[in-house]
Amino acid sequence: MKRSTVIALAVFIALLVSAVMLLTQKPERGITRVSLTDINIQQIDRIVFNGKNAAEIKRQANAKWFLDNGKLADNAAVERLLESLVKINSSNLLTRDPNHYAEYETDDEKGTKLTAYSGAQKVIELTVGKNTSNGLAIRIDNSVYAVNGVYSGAFVRKASDWLEKRVFAQKIDEAKRLEIKLANSSAYALIKKDNSWSIENPDIFPKDFRFDANAASSLVSNVVNLRLNDFIMPDPGVEKTGLGDDANTLSITFSQATTNASNNADSQEIVKVLRIGKDKEKNKEIYAKLDGSDDIFTLAVSSANRLLKPASDLRDLKLLQFDITKVKKLSIKSTKVNLAFAKNDTAWTLVYSNEKKPANFALDPMLIERRVNLILNLRATRLATAKENSKSGLAKPTSVVTVELNDGSKVNLRFGREFKDENKEAIFAQGNIDNATYVLNTSIWKNLLGGIVTFNKQPESFSGGMPNLDPQTLAKLPPDVREQLIKQMMQKQREQQLIKQLETNAAQKQNTPTKP
Repeated sequence: MKRSTVIALAVFIALLVSAVMLLTQKPERGITRVSLTDINIQQIDRIVFNGKNAAEIKRQANAKWFLDNGKLADNAAVERLLESLVKINSSNLLTRDPNHYAEYETDDEKGTKLTAYSGAQKVIELTVGKNTSNGLAIRIDNSVYAVNGVYSGAFVRKASDWLEKRVFAQKIDEAKRLEIKLANSSAYALIKKDNSWSIENPDIFPKDFRFDANAASSLVSNVVNLRLNDFIMPDPGVEKTGLGDDANTLSITFSQATTNASNNADSQEIVKVLRIGKDKEKNKEIYAKLDGSDDIFTLAVSSANRLLKPASDLRDLKLLQFDITKVKKLSIKSTKVNLAFAKNDTAWTLVYSNEKKPANFALDPMLIERRVNLILNLRATRLATAKENSKSGLAKPTSVVTVELNDGSKVNLRFGREFKDENKEAIFAQGNIDNATYVLNTSIWKNLLGGIVTFNKQPESFSGGMPNLDPQTLAKLPPDVREQLIKQMMQKQREQQLIKQLETNAAQKQNTPTKP
């Protein structure tokens, strides 16, 4: 045997022996399991975070948690942290070697060190690392464990993310009135009656204005559930924030249950005034504050835009109105599609299609019903302006969807010119509910004009891990993509069936006695 071969063999045997010794040796003395299940989290009144997410949270006498800057903490998040602490229980030791701490992000540079106190007494100190395939890496003393059932998000947050970010502590069902005063529009107010929101003074709208109670309800919900980004300290000044008398204001009235001096149930009204000023960072953050508080905070511009709506934005943007139970015909016409369906009693049939039917085509009446329902509930993104009306292209529509009722009357949904609406693909449309011109997203338009393949009945389910796809979801896909996806799923199903059959045949063959 060659000398090099002998040396290589000796090295291999040495490594093998070392590996066996390492795998069979007894556990090290000391901690081999970590368990915090016996910690009394009710006694914890201070939590300190060190590392890249340094912060400190304290429990006050009123049992609420506050950050060390005096701002109210997200108490629900703190409670989730405490609940996660007592779930830490593991015997899965990853390492005790400090040289491997960085590998699990439990070193001082990458990890988040958490120390919980009860008064001056330290209750627990640990470092939270990264999620591993075996669980969250947590270092206690010099040992790193993989812990299942807890997640880094319960412990690891930026300091600002421990803040209570709800602007209003009240609940949506306590809101009774919302008044909005915009710098560039007339003021208006919404009031709640019989659990529905309406305009306080309907006279501010034109005679033919269709008020959308759902849009009003969404607006109030956006206000009540508003969340701030961060507090700004110190106050940059009114010139920079724009939070003076010229600011946009939203005054919301809450009615909260209480008890009077006689200990009887009562209620009190609380009015909160939110001011929204100038952009802190263009298209990203905007300054805001509540009257009666010195705190300046920021909102996401997108959140603010959902609140700063003129009364005209509360128009109902529905395009069509008809009795869906009386529909007997549906036709779809565009430059590419020409389809006609008819309903006899309760059964839908295909009357005409300019497209070739897919192989094994089977008409699904439910998909026709869904298309009619989609047409009826269609809503625009906005009303077209007077200037846009003359360029809408609706005088010679590019496509038309027609619903015919039992009495022979027809409801037409007409589509005109495509265009860019604030960098988004849009199209002009008009229905029967009024003579107004509306703007729709082109994806909705394309879904409505789906061809014959979008009415093809789909298999109920697909095995082998393939998802169950709702036909309406399939209908939203481009025809070529949709057909290819259906083919792939069918192929997957056939493959799974073939594999199952082969396994069955193999099992039967194995169980068949062999002849001597």
